[in-house]
Amino acid sequence: MIPSGTNLLKVKDYNIAVVLNLIRKYEPISRREIADRTGLSFQTVTNITQNLFDLGVIQEGLELRGNGVRQSRSLQINPNAAYAIGIHIDRAKLTIVLTNFEARALWREEISLTVGRSVRAILPLIQEAVNRAVQEAEISREQLLGAGLAVPGPLNIEAGCLLNVPNLSDWANHPIRSELEELLGFPVVLDEDVTAIVLGEQWCGLGAECLNVLYLYVGIGIGLGILFAPMSGEETRENLSRRAGDLADSAKDLVDQGKERVRTTVSAMRGKAERFVGEATGTGSNV
Repeated sequence: MIPSGTNLLKVKDYNIAVVLNLIRKYEPISRREIADRTGLSFQTVTNITQNLFDLGVIQEGLELRGNGVRQSRSLQINPNAAYAIGIHIDRAKLTIVLTNFEARALWREEISLTVGRSVRAILPLIQEAVNRAVQEAEISREQLLGAGLAVPGPLNIEAGCLLNVPNLSDWANHPIRSELEELLGFPVVLDEDVTAIVLGEQWCGLGAECLNVLYLYVGIGIGLGILFAPMSGEETRENLSRRAGDLADSAKDLVDQGKERVRTTVSAMRGKAERFVGEATGTGSNV
């Protein structure tokens, strides 16, 4: 579902985000179709798309025709407009991904980690991997928008640090986000791994066409991510992100305890999910 836009001046940036997301999802698309889908005036759409075109974020595609009469040239994302780094730190491995502006992975590397690896030992590995990614993908470092850092929870998002995470004890309260920003030289967004996964799936993965997404992650632990779609077009992606729930259970001994332990854990998490949905929507709806 694509949110509607608004012509109010105070939400100009929101309108830009709505138009850009629409182009990303339905490219190639005409300016008239964007106006029809968002409720924005054609002139507003023209101004926004011209600004995006001038910035190099979008580009013109094929010429669209309607009823045999020339309509306009289509618009599409410029995949090389910018790039981003994705970083996932697990208890067993470090994963680094470089994506283009269409979220297509151009470069990927996984590094095995020993249990108890210190934060000061891992951060330089990330810096070295990012340098390799930029060099091997043959892009300019100035084109990097930033990095997304996904780590096991619980976190203190405002302080940019992990709290008490099993097997990552020396990471507690360490300012990982700010130190990584200093090493890399660009902004870093920190979030819990399951929350990042469910947002990614809703944004450009298997949940892209779904209003609500539930994602079950099974690794050393089990995590459950729940995402609710906007209730109206007035809600921004930031508001949507705040409703992405993460319910995690530290289950290091799942393999040893076998399938019964898994069933018990999933059943308990389902109960948490149902309560989460009920509290979030005020309806008491079940998952």
